[in-house]
Amino acid sequence: QNRWMTEQVLNINQEEKQAIFEFLENNTLPQNKYYRYDQFFDNCATKLRDIPKSVLGDKLEFHGEYLTEEASYRDLVDENSFNHLWLDLGIDIGLGNIVDRKADVEARMYLPDYVLSAYEHATINRNGVEEPAIKSTYKLFESDYYEQKRDSLSPTLVMSVIALIVIILTVRDYKTKKRSRWLDLVLFLITGLIGLIVLLLWVATHHTTTVNNLNVLWAFAPNLVVAFLIVKKAPKKWLMVYVRFLVVLLIAMTCAWLAKLQVFNTALIPLMIMLVVRYVYLWQKGLGGTRKRAF
Repeated sequence: QNRWMTEQVLNINQEEKQAIFEFLENNTLPQNKYYRYDQFFDNCATKLRDIPKSVLGDKLEFHGEYLTEEASYRDLVDENSFNHLWLDLGIDIGLGNIVDRKADVEARMYLPDYVLSAYEHATINRNGVEEPAIKSTYKLFESDYYEQKRDSLSPTLVMSVIALIVIILTVRDYKTKKRSRWLDLVLFLITGLIGLIVLLLWVATHHTTTVNNLNVLWAFAPNLVVAFLIVKKAPKKWLMVYVRFLVVLLIAMTCAWLAKLQVFNTALIPLMIMLVVRYVYLWQKGLGGTRKRAF
């Protein structure tokens, strides 16, 4: 997978080595060898923080003074997926506002890069004397991951093009007094399906970071059902109230973003504009009942 590999040798004595060995040996027991993986709080990288910390206790200290900038968990994800913009978009949609909390030096150690740097600056306190936690470092493999090219088509560009097309079609619908019902079917199906996935990640999994996900404000799961109602030639009148509610949800999403209750991927901006334009059209004219409709 083209990942770098660096070995750090802990500055520990024989007694401490034995204690870590016994800790690991105990972890291999049937009742201990399984754990619930959490990509941010309990993964393979955090074990390198937690096991020595469990054995050495307060003697092992991780110092964060070398960190020059504050960063949230989401910022750190962005930092490590900078050349995979579509992956970053998918991750941002799937994660809730928990990952917008600031991550201190120990919290950042769910990433191998920060495990490495944290131990480089860590100390072990022995009899009031602070000693470097790392005795020696060996680079075993160098990776060119950070030199890889970005995705050729950025999500922001693609979303902008799609938004422009939908807005043009909406203006055409308004002028011709005909509603493109197929367009509403597609938009409601896609936003509803994404909303269902986001909702299931929230309520039907054990992931701690997919809860409280305000992406449900634009990816609204009920749209999956409404799609088959709004496509009808004579849609129910209550659907006008429904699309008004969708506009309110988008306004709420904007307010949440500005208030930093959750940070959303910037590629969603053209999507939000597109949805507002289409929903307002449906609210004002498209579902009015007197206009012609074309599939």
